This record gives sequence, C-alpha cells and structure tokens, in this order.
Amino acid sequence: MIKIAVDVGTTNIDMAFFNSQKNSVVCEKSFHNRQSLYGSDVINRINTIKRDRSFIAKLKALAWEDIASAIDDFIKEYDYSYNDIDNVCLSGNTTMISILLEYDVSNMGESPYPVLLNKSIKIDSTSVFGEDCKLNCEMIFTGCVSAFIGGDILSGLVYLDKDYSFLDNSAVNLLVDLGTNGEMVLNCRGRLISASAACGPAFESSLKKQGVYGSSALDAVTLLVSSGRLSDNGSLIDEYIEKGVVINNIHITSDIIREILLAKAAISSCIENLYKKAQISYRDTDKVFISGGFGNYLNIDNAIRIGIIPKAFKDRTTISGNTSLKGALELLKDNNLVNKTNLLKEKIEVILLADEEGYDESLINNMYFKEF
Repeated sequence: MIKIAVDVGTTNIDMAFFNSQKNSVVCEKSFHNRQSLYGSDVINRINTIKRDRSFIAKLKALAWEDIASAIDDFIKEYDYSYNDIDNVCLSGNTTMISILLEYDVSNMGESPYPVLLNKSIKIDSTSVFGEDCKLNCEMIFTGCVSAFIGGDILSGLVYLDKDYSFLDNSAVNLLVDLGTNGEMVLNCRGRLISASAACGPAFESSLKKQGVYGSSALDAVTLLVSSGRLSDNGSLIDEYIEKGVVINNIHITSDIIREILLAKAAISSCIENLYKKAQISYRDTDKVFISGGFGNYLNIDNAIRIGIIPKAFKDRTTISGNTSLKGALELLKDNNLVNKTNLLKEKIEVILLADEEGYDESLINNMYFKEF
C-alpha cells in the first residue's frame, strides 16, 4: 500500500510517502544529512573513509538512523504499520548509495575514479540494514553511470522521460541538476552526453553562518552587478572592497563573490563543453530542466544575467524540482523502470571536463558575471 521514495542527497535527505491505493503522495519529509559532520561534499567524505575505512559503517548508520526515524514518525502520525510498506527506493549520487551498501569508496576520489556500485538493484531490506531493521520489504538502490554521475541522475531521467519525453530521439534536451554537486545530461537527438561540475559547496560554505543558501546569494550578486557596485570580473567598487556590502540582508564579501564566481564558471563551462562535444548550438535546444536542491530555487532571469546559463535558454527552461525523488517514485510504481535505468547507464557517454581540450580556457573565459 505504502511506497517510500528517498533521495539521499549530500546535504539533505528528502522522502516521499506514496499510497498506491489512492495513487497519491501522503506526505513528504526533508532533513539534513548528518554525514555532513564528516565532510560537506563527497570528496571530503571519501577522504574520511580513505583515512579510516570503519567510517563507512558510521556514515551509513547516520543516514539510515534518520531515514528509519522518519518512517517511524510517518507510521505514528498517519496510523500505518510496517506491514503496510510495500517497497522503498533509495536514489542518490554514487557516493551516497555506495556508502549505504557499504561499498568501499576510498579510492573513488582519484583518477581513474573506480566504482564498485554498478547497476540498480533490488534487495531485501534486512540484507542491507540487518535483522533489527523494522522494515521487511524489497528495497531498490539506484546504480550509477560513473563516480560523479549517479543514480539520482538515472532516476531523474526516468521521470523526465515519462512526463516530458526527455529521451526523444528527435529532440535536444538538457538536464541540469544543481545540488551540492552539479551533474548534467544532454540528449542530442538520442545521443546522451553527461558531465559533472562542482557548484554547491561554493554557494553555501561562506554563507552558512548567515543562514543564507544558494539562490538568495545569487540574487544578491545579480543586484550588485546590475547596480554597478560589482564589476563583471567580480570586483567590488572601492568603498566595499575591504568590508564588503550588505544587500537583501546578506553580507557579501570579496571572498564570497570569488567562490560564487568559481562555481558559476564551472557550471557555464560544463554546459559549454557538453554542447561543444555534441557540435550543436544553444539555439538548437528544445527544453532545459533545472533540478536539485540549489537549482529548485534558481531565478532564471538572474541566472542568465550573471551567466550561469545561456540567454538562449530563457524561454525553454523549466524548474523541475527534485527529479531524483520524483524518479524514485516512478521506479516504485513500475519496477520495469529499474531495467530502464540500467539500459540508460550503458548508453550515457561521460566526459571528464579536465581532460577536454580547451576546458581550462573555457573556465577562464567564464570567470565573468555576464550573459553568454
């Protein structure tokens, strides 16, 4: 009766509880991923495990304890029992799912970025979380394409294809998933090309103490650029260089601007290189979908104004929410879609931006707050 979708993000864990008899979502829950105690991003967590492999079990326990607690709260609040839960799907990036399965990720942060996680799998709950696990049902764990293109992307593509025909062989569609990590997939008339770019930590790290995250900082930077207090190259005017400037109740300093500019350049360079690889122009694009914890709140006009996404995307872009979570729900509704994620895994071409000719030059050229 109850199906539970879980998006295990690097920063947050999101859950949706779906009643299959009523064909509706009963409720959604979201909470901080306490694994952040051991690193704000996947590379730091991988390095923590590399120093001491026993931390795999500790990190797994932190995530699972909170997921299990959320399930407990749901059962009590809505008067269900554990026997009412049919199955659970856990979607997430390669590192998060690998840790839940206790796969060794200690070498995953270094070239050639080896992964033990492979295809999406179905497995009994007690096989993963032990005999003390209150759940007794099938669990789906999403697989991955590579170390940095994970099951959150695969499940997201399943959802987008179902609702928007993302994989149409005659279309040019782009998925931009912006969370603590940034992953993108370009469908160029049936050819699927993907890449990843660091973005989230740069938007968050210097602003956490102010209680400000992601899009609010970008909106503030856009106002500074538009008002002439911040130049295209990221320099504050003289009177603000030393102490920074307060705008929209956010204290923006030169260090914060530098971090945002680096992240902005990484995102726009990633888009640029995907289109270069496909040998198409931005104007060839049919649809752009922006998802993820950061992308979900992105102001499209501001993102174009400071050059995160091309201006050609303006009327073709949809903010599509948590596509990983929505895709996990689709996998629960139709188990045949698990096979689809595995077929997609084999079809997606991954490019490592650092190895692409001209990438460094592209990164430098995008170190400006201006439209492209």
